[in-house]
Amino acid sequence: MKELKEKIKELQKENRWIEIVHILDPQLLENSPQWGDIFFIRAAGFAHSQLRHLPEAERYYGRWMELEPKSAAAQYSMGYLFYLQKDFAKALDWYDKALALFPDYLICLYRKGVILVAQEKARQALEVLKHARGIFESSKSGDFRRRNFKTYVKLLFQLGKAYSQLHLYKKAIGVFQELVNLDKRRYVANLFKFYNLGKNYLELGQFEKAVSYLKQALRENDKAEFVWERLGRVYHAREDYGEALKHFARALDCRRAPYIFVSRAQTYLAMGEIEKAKRDFHTALKRDQKSRHKIYLVVPEKVGF
Repeated sequence: MKELKEKIKELQKENRWIEIVHILDPQLLENSPQWGDIFFIRAAGFAHSQLRHLPEAERYYGRWMELEPKSAAAQYSMGYLFYLQKDFAKALDWYDKALALFPDYLICLYRKGVILVAQEKARQALEVLKHARGIFESSKSGDFRRRNFKTYVKLLFQLGKAYSQLHLYKKAIGVFQELVNLDKRRYVANLFKFYNLGKNYLELGQFEKAVSYLKQALRENDKAEFVWERLGRVYHAREDYGEALKHFARALDCRRAPYIFVSRAQTYLAMGEIEKAKRDFHTALKRDQKSRHKIYLVVPEKVGF
């Protein structure tokens, strides 16, 4: 048993998940000694989760909770399976169970914050993420800080997004700028840091800084349609409509996403080009059946829908 555990630990260090599965699955029968050993159950569940074998992982995590019902890690791990499936309601339920057992569970707080930001529940997200930040920054354990630095960096990114959702643009900029300086290993891609800086400077009306950061984002990836679209919005805000249209065209060359047509339509409206605006709104509605109600909210009466 000891030799097998050492072998599994070696494979885990090298992320050799399929080999772990092939070794453990045949041995983890319900009447086997290994079926009562939490180490093997956890290892098999995690390996399956990494391979996106979610039903198999759920079976092992269910067994883990039978063996260790007060384990916050087991509750979190089960929640993460639902997070991977984008079943956020169930994921949050499991995360809350884990946090009831261990309120300072950093990775669990981070994952909960990610979901709340995705759901645009920014005030709740802010509470969770600020708590998580405090846990990391108050820790005096160098080992804890090393092990959790990547999570810390990623939670700062979510914190910046939460501030932005709440229209606290200066605070958002402060967090994203901190990330640029802190994240030398690029746990969060520079594309997204620069994009969010540009996006928030636009909201503050600081157009030169917005353009500067958005262009830095394009140097990271010149096929990122969302950056071209945001640049179009900057030039629209500056009433340079010709330049805005050029950037919307570049965005559409990368990806013909509905939101780009909506942004271009608003520029056409500002130029008095009602028919062109109407055409773009119609295109957006056809391409985005799920968010039609959001598109209708920005369509002015003069378009005549």
